[in-house]
Amino acid sequence: MSKSVAATTPLADIRRWMANRHLDAAYITHPVSIAYVTGFHA
Repeated sequence: MSKSVAATTPLADIRRWMANRHLDAAYITHPVSIAYVTGFHA
């Protein structure tokens, strides 16, 4: 019997991290980090 694990996105991970710390915003400025979080690679 196999158990499936729900895959999370980087954005979902950051949202969970922020919620656990009662943060309203995250300021992400490094282009590589923005690409990782959004999934958009120019």
